[in-house]
Amino acid sequence: MNLQKVPSKITNNSEFISKMSQKLSFCTGADIRNLCNQAGLLAFQRENGEVTQEDFEVVLHSFKPSLNQKQVQYYIDYMQRNANFKFVF
Repeated sequence: MNLQKVPSKITNNSEFISKMSQKLSFCTGADIRNLCNQAGLLAFQRENGEVTQEDFEVVLHSFKPSLNQKQVQYYIDYMQRNANFKFVF
């Protein structure tokens, strides 16, 4: 997450990101972007519009990640079986 350009009351970005990453273990990049957008919308509804950690907590309360343990394990197994696989562009 890049919080540098967002009006924010989150003072310790590295601590905040560390806490959030523990809660987002089954989220895709799109999930995380959606979470940030929803937190931003909550902040926008307030007068000052600054995103707070509480905004993220509120969104996380009803947030459902796209992945589950079975899907993550599938990708881990796939990567282990195909360790030499190279993407060709």
